Amino acid sequence: GAPTVRHFASTESFGNGARWHLFLFDPATARSLDDRLALARAAVDQDPACRWVEAPLAEVKRQTLSQGSRYGDTTLAAPLRCT
Repeated sequence: GAPTVRHFASTESFGNGARWHLFLFDPATARSLDDRLALARAAVDQDPACRWVEAPLAEVKRQTLSQGSRYGDTTLAAPLRCT
């Protein structure tokens, strides 16, 4: 089956009604940034309450790395607008 992806809203606002969300992936499988982005977008597409918000890739990388380098391959920070 498809990998399980969970996401949680952070306390940090992205602006314009969007909030940074932290996506968590299986810690046993390191994934490239492109893979994590694709999985996160697919997960958000399945969530009727949330919409993906475009953000500069550099900002996504910075926010993701701020979670701690040891989680760099198993997390992703991206902005979403959720109701």
